[in-house]
Amino acid sequence: MSYCDSVDYFYDEEEDNSTALVLCQLTDKISLVSMTLYMFSPFLSVLCILINILHLIILTRKSMRNTSINVIMTAAAVSDICYLLIVASRIYLLIGMYTDPCFGSPVSYLSVVLDIIIEILNDCSQRCSTWISLSIATIRTLVVRNPMDPKFERLTKPYTALFVILGVPISSLPFSLAFQIGIRITKQKEFSECYPKGVLTYIVDQKVSVKQLSSTVSAIISNIIPCLLFPIFAGLLVKEMHKATENQRRLTSSKKTIDYNKTTRLVFYNTLFFFISLFPLGVSRTLLLLSSTEFLWPMFIDLESIVLVIFTLNTMSHFVIYMLMSSQYQNTTKELFLCGDSHQVEQKASIE
Repeated sequence: MSYCDSVDYFYDEEEDNSTALVLCQLTDKISLVSMTLYMFSPFLSVLCILINILHLIILTRKSMRNTSINVIMTAAAVSDICYLLIVASRIYLLIGMYTDPCFGSPVSYLSVVLDIIIEILNDCSQRCSTWISLSIATIRTLVVRNPMDPKFERLTKPYTALFVILGVPISSLPFSLAFQIGIRITKQKEFSECYPKGVLTYIVDQKVSVKQLSSTVSAIISNIIPCLLFPIFAGLLVKEMHKATENQRRLTSSKKTIDYNKTTRLVFYNTLFFFISLFPLGVSRTLLLLSSTEFLWPMFIDLESIVLVIFTLNTMSHFVIYMLMSSQYQNTTKELFLCGDSHQVEQKASIE
């Protein structure tokens, strides 16, 4: 079904709906891309899961648990894996729909409850991943801007990570639960080709006003605020990296100083890649919230679906950045694949 079939529903016959026709044709094309990526993204998420599991194993090695940044990055990997597992679970649905045209019908009460739980976990894990990454950028910015202050130096210690690892999920979960307020599970009779005489099925019902409020708050907390903060911290990190480069030109830097600057660059690139994936998601959700024309909503929803694929791809970026920039990470990876035989690995300086 084309979105252009519903143009007359939103516009009177006497009105000029030429713009609407152009938009609906554009929406049809975006929808086609969105559906293609929707079918492909679960399989992509499997690859991302494998890479993040490897990333998690490396980060949890004893040699990597020496700074708060690495420990917090471990929590980010766990959040990403939780999110990716939910995306990957769609493979089961795709196979079911392909093999059985009546798959999933009728919907049982248990299936509806499981869908609600999955939605809560999906929302919470996505928000945790965002704010954990933001906390890494915050900690590194505070440390590099106050290098001589012992209060901020403590932020680099592993025990600091516990406050973030516990604080972010505890703060995020109540929001995810609150977004389900007002939900009712109701029964209705469904007629279809599979059940021409009708069959009782369960659906989730929530007031439109409550749903809009939940979506607005979720978009502000999960997307809009981080989108505003990420470039600020990225800019501050760039400024500090520029200062460090100038200092290196004037005097011979110690090994510790070089490693210190490498860590700042590592955090900066993680921040940059996360912003690249999060900003389009924030824009699409903001447009959906601000749009007063229901006719445009399907376009924004499809755009969000496309952007979520970029978000999925970004979960692999942490592994790639660490592998390219951290000598400690490279050595730990070698030790892992050499079954811990450290004598075969050249010991290099760790990133502070």
